[in-house]
Amino acid sequence: VEAERARVELTRLGTRALKPLLDAMSDNDTGQQRVSLEILGYLGNRNATSALLTVAENGGVAGTVRRDALRAAAALADARALPRLVALTRQNDPTLALLATWGIARVRSPESVATLVRVLESREHPADTRAMAALGLTGVRTPVARAALLRALDGAVGAFQPGSQDVRPGEVRPSGEPVFVASVVWALGSWGDVSLAPRFRSLMTATFWPHASAVAALGMLPGAPRAEVLGDLAGAMFSPARPSAGSGTLALHRVAARALVRLAGQGDDPFARV
Repeated sequence: VEAERARVELTRLGTRALKPLLDAMSDNDTGQQRVSLEILGYLGNRNATSALLTVAENGGVAGTVRRDALRAAAALADARALPRLVALTRQNDPTLALLATWGIARVRSPESVATLVRVLESREHPADTRAMAALGLTGVRTPVARAALLRALDGAVGAFQPGSQDVRPGEVRPSGEPVFVASVVWALGSWGDVSLAPRFRSLMTATFWPHASAVAALGMLPGAPRAEVLGDLAGAMFSPARPSAGSGTLALHRVAARALVRLAGQGDDPFARV
């Protein structure tokens, strides 16, 4: 009840405050602009979307202001903004591209899902933007999203396997960046599909992010072959430190411990507070 009242009050404030906040965006004081942009994002008034995107698209505006404007616009989850958000994913500024992709994911429409799939599979986008597209598909239960995520995983996973034929030591394929692969694994893990367990287990010897994400994903499969999965998670939890891993080994142990708790039905996000 209290939360609903707060939402109603925020909507009321957003309606009344829209014009003065939009006016403040034209202030010469960058600090004033950024405060206005932050408030507009919180107020949730989609009538501000177009003005916010206009600021984000303006190459003559300070980069920090453009990013704040896009962050506020993305938070509004306005389906009308989809074409402009798509254009912003092609920005040279990687933060703008990431924020635009996050904004597309927040729209949650068939069109936005199709757009995320295109970004995921496009070579014109950097790995970080494609990773955000993968995360945006988390929880999307469509055959198209699943097939795209599986293609992305199968196309990248070989880069992390010992003895890969076409990857020299220390190198990865263009699609094999660790955070990208980890994001794909996380999105697939959200399906809770037991048939994906072998794919996740194949990453248990990978570098930290794919390995940790695979461990977390296994914790989302309560129907998986219990002995095998429990053995993998226990092995990850007690794995010896790798000389190059640094504090990553301890983080991996924590992810594995929380995945075991989740598998037992008593926990939630294995990455929480890692």
